[in-house]
Amino acid sequence: MKYRERLEVLSFFDVSIVMPFFNRLGDFTRTLPYNAKFFQRNGIEVVVVLDSPHEELGLIKLIEQYPFINFKIIVNRTAHEWRNPCKVLNVGVKNSSYNFIMVLDPEVELITDVIYQLRYVITFYQNSYVTGVVAFLSHDEDISNVEAETIWLPYGSIMMAKRHLLVVRGYNENFTKWGGEDNQIRRKLDLIGLQHIELLDAKTVHREKNSDGHMQRSLRVDEMPIKHLKNILYPKKAVFNDETWGLDFDEIIWSWDINKSYDELYKYLSLFEKYWTGRESTLKSNFQIVCLVQTRNEANSISEFLLHLDSIFDGVIVLDDGSTDTTYEKTVSEKLLLKVKKKYKGYFDDLQNRNLLLRLSSFFKSQWFVFIDVDERFDERYNNVRKLTMNDDIDVYSFLLVDIWNNKDTYRYDLPYGENGVLKRGRMFRSHGSLQIISQREIHFPAVPYYRNHQIADILIHHHGNFSKQIRRKKYELYSAQDRDGKKMGLSSYDYLLENEVHLKPVADLNIQNYMKSIRSKQLNPDS
Repeated sequence: MKYRERLEVLSFFDVSIVMPFFNRLGDFTRTLPYNAKFFQRNGIEVVVVLDSPHEELGLIKLIEQYPFINFKIIVNRTAHEWRNPCKVLNVGVKNSSYNFIMVLDPEVELITDVIYQLRYVITFYQNSYVTGVVAFLSHDEDISNVEAETIWLPYGSIMMAKRHLLVVRGYNENFTKWGGEDNQIRRKLDLIGLQHIELLDAKTVHREKNSDGHMQRSLRVDEMPIKHLKNILYPKKAVFNDETWGLDFDEIIWSWDINKSYDELYKYLSLFEKYWTGRESTLKSNFQIVCLVQTRNEANSISEFLLHLDSIFDGVIVLDDGSTDTTYEKTVSEKLLLKVKKKYKGYFDDLQNRNLLLRLSSFFKSQWFVFIDVDERFDERYNNVRKLTMNDDIDVYSFLLVDIWNNKDTYRYDLPYGENGVLKRGRMFRSHGSLQIISQREIHFPAVPYYRNHQIADILIHHHGNFSKQIRRKKYELYSAQDRDGKKMGLSSYDYLLENEVHLKPVADLNIQNYMKSIRSKQLNPDS
C-alpha cells in the first residue's frame, strides 16, 4: 500500500461510529482505553446513543477524560427494559455528521485498526459494505492465548456509506426482540445491489463476563420462530420503515462541535512550561476564524506581527517553542485567546508544533482555523480571509505566497518551484473537532490537517523568511541538516538559497487575478 494512498484515508476518515448504549458504562470504561488511539483521528466522531438516562452523568464524566475524541451523545429520557437496538441505531444514523457509518458496540475492543481497514477498502469499492470478524472472550481472557483459527466469527464491525443506509431506511424498527438486526441489514444492502466484502484480518473482541457469550447467542437463535429467522436471513424487501424512521428520540446532550471540557483544557495546559488564557467567557465564545501561530526568539517582530493580525482574525492562539528571549512576554494582543510555552527539543520540529496547536485549538469553538508564521504578512490588496468562510462547499483553502528577497518590495521570480515565483500553500481549514497533521516529515509539509473539498484562494502572503543572505545561509544549514535528501518540493538540494544571481520583481506589479485564472485552468493539485 503506497504512503500517498494511506495518507488520503488517514487525512480525513469521514466516519461516524454509531454506538448503541444500554447499561454498558462499565464495559465502555474497560474498552475505551484500548480503542481511544483509533478514535482520536481526523474526521471520526463517536455517536453514543444512550437508550436510558440513568448512565448520562457517568458517561459524560468518562468522555471528558478523552478530549481529543469527537464524541456526540444522544439520550432517550424514557425509561424502559432492554429492547432490540434497531431504533437506537437509526437515531445514531440520523444524527451522524459524516458520510460513512460504522456500527460498534461499547463492549467491543479493537484488536487491529479496524476503522482504517474498513474505510480503506470502501474507498476503492464504493458500491459495497465491509465487515470484519469478532471473537467472544471474557473480561480477563488474553487474546494472545486463544488460537486464532477457532475463535474468529463473521460478525461484529460493519461499515457502509450513509447514503446506502438512507436508501434502505436504516435498520428494521419492527424488530423488538433480541437478535437479527446485523444479519438483516446485510441482506437489505445486498438487495439494493451492494457487494459484501469480508476482511478476515479486521479483528475485534467482544468482551463479556463469561466466555460462553457466543454459545448463549446460538441458543437464542435456535429458539427463534422460523418465520422470524426467514425475515432476518431472507427479507422480501429492502425497506421496512416509513419516513419517520430514526426519530424515536433526538436529545443531544453532548456534541464535539459545541461542548468543550475546560477542566481537561487546564489539565492539558499543565504539561507546558508556561501558559496564559483569557477570561473563561472568552473560552466559551463562538468565533468565525482563529489564527494559529508558532514562534521562537522573535521578540523584535512579535508585537508588530500580532497587530497585523488584529483586523483579519477573531482570535489568535500562540505556541512559543522555548524562546530564550522575551518573545513569550511580548506576546500580547486584544485578540489573544491562549499562549503556551513549551520546552525546546534542541531542533525545529514543525510537525510537533503544528499538532500541538491543533490540539489546543480543539478546545475552542471556531468555524475556521488558519496557520500563519511570524515571518509572514498578508498583502493588503489580497487579505480578505473572512469572505472565504461564507462558502459552505469548501473545507480547505490554499493561499498564494511569494518569497520576499533582498528588500521588502521585491519577490524572487525564478524560484525552482512554484509558478513564476508564486507558490500555493495549504493554510486554512474548517473545524472538525480534534485534528492532527499526518506526515512522515518534520518540516516542509502542507500546513493543514486534511485535504477535503479544497480550493485555492485569492489570498497573497509575503514570506520574509528568506529575506537576507544571512537568513538564507542559516536556513540552508538548517534544512540541509534536517532534510539531507533535499526533498522539499522535489528539489535535489537547497542550493537555491545560496544563489547570488536571481531574478526579482516588484510585489506591487503582481496581479493575483491573472495567477488565479492560470491555476484554475490547469487544475493543479494543492502543494504540487
